[in-house]
Amino acid sequence: MARQSNDPAQFLNNLFESGQDLMRQFAQIGASGTANPAQERAAETKANPATDFIAASRKLAELQQGYFKQMTAYMTGTFGVAASAPSDDKRFSADAWASDPRFDVLKRTYISYSGFLKNAVETAPMDDNGKVQLRFAVGQFIDAMSPTNFLATNPEALQLAEETGGQSLVEGMNLYFKDLAKGRISMSDESAFEVGRNVAATEGEVVFESELIQLIQYTPKTAQVYERPLVLIPPCINKFYILDLQQENSFVRYAVEQG
Repeated sequence: MARQSNDPAQFLNNLFESGQDLMRQFAQIGASGTANPAQERAAETKANPATDFIAASRKLAELQQGYFKQMTAYMTGTFGVAASAPSDDKRFSADAWASDPRFDVLKRTYISYSGFLKNAVETAPMDDNGKVQLRFAVGQFIDAMSPTNFLATNPEALQLAEETGGQSLVEGMNLYFKDLAKGRISMSDESAFEVGRNVAATEGEVVFESELIQLIQYTPKTAQVYERPLVLIPPCINKFYILDLQQENSFVRYAVEQG
């Protein structure tokens, strides 16, 4: 019994080749059916989905082969003079990404594969709406798999851990367990802010509440106020106090002080 290769690159190559062979057979069967001449002439005037799919798969295979050739050049370059792979990506601004051959190849591998995935999306045979969704999903995957997101493949994190004697890792784990206990990821040091003291400090009260909103009426700061109120609707992606930070930069306080 033949043993299947564990090489993922070879597996993908075989998969693409098998898919192309299958679609070629499908197209040949469709073209050599028992349809009469009139049906055949009518079929010739219509688009052939199998042919379109074969063309798309061939294009994807070409992209894949180009990626393999590029990666082969990178890997062989580690033992000689490698072609440069410039990037203005700030994630790879540390010197180690260029000076250390290990991280240099890792960076170029990631950039090359990211380009391969993006090009594959653009050649996918789908409508514009579907392509937009796929482009977004692939972009999220590419960003999540960046080597800078993992300790073992982030030279800056490794260097900081060495310089601090591992203290940076201890602090990181503490933050991780705190977020785990809260059930969400903290975007800042939440202990530095207290609602009503140094954020959302403008006086007011909730005068209406539903499952969707809370309506806050702020306390007047002038003897007279305008008859028509000013209604503020903050963005759904932010908290209400994005418009009411500290006194010196609170739009809500400024508006209340104007009546």
